[in-house]
Amino acid sequence: MLMRAQYYFVTSLPVLPTLGEPAPMSLQAFFDRACDEDEVREVVEAVLLEHDLLLRQSVLAGETEDVDPVVLTVSQAKGEEPLPEYLQAEQTDQTRPIGDDATWDAYFRHVADVAARSGCEFLRTWVGFEVALRNDLVAARAKTLDLIPDDYYVAADLADDAADTGAIVAAWAAAGDPLAAQKALDQGRSEWLDGSRAWYSFRIDEAAAYARGLVLLTRWAALTEQ
Repeated sequence: MLMRAQYYFVTSLPVLPTLGEPAPMSLQAFFDRACDEDEVREVVEAVLLEHDLLLRQSVLAGETEDVDPVVLTVSQAKGEEPLPEYLQAEQTDQTRPIGDDATWDAYFRHVADVAARSGCEFLRTWVGFEVALRNDLVAARAKTLDLIPDDYYVAADLADDAADTGAIVAAWAAAGDPLAAQKALDQGRSEWLDGSRAWYSFRIDEAAAYARGLVLLTRWAALTEQ
């Protein structure tokens, strides 16, 4: 029954357009549909949570007042209530990341755990790529600022050492402003997704890949409006 439910869930979704075109549904509408099946919900929630954490980061930095999270509560997104326990990394080890880095470290480890529990290979591969990209960006920034990058890496043991992020980092570095830089990153992420999702035709993997594509479409639309 679970596999059949996953099949019907995936095949009932509208086709995702190319990056830059309007998303076929909101993240909240998509999540509401995913909530009917526990395993589908778990992998979808893991992907959509990245959107909420980025939103929370922007709110706490004073960059936006528009708070419309999908997985987190509004109070959590505003920093008025603690994040879920699985995102609260222990700080007993001084070598562990602190602040936002600790949250992201805990997030990627949470997604890796969900991937293992659900058997979702796409989630595992996505974490490997995303962590590698994030840490390669850290290395590029650290080089510019003459800092030690090791102090800012997150979940380095989860990174895919074979991930080809060089072109994405180069496009980010060549961008003329922060908006263009973010678009360069998401363009690279979208190209990775287009090249990767064909390998994951399993039903639960398709649900996770669809969630990632919808996040990128939604974020691109928001960036374009700025």
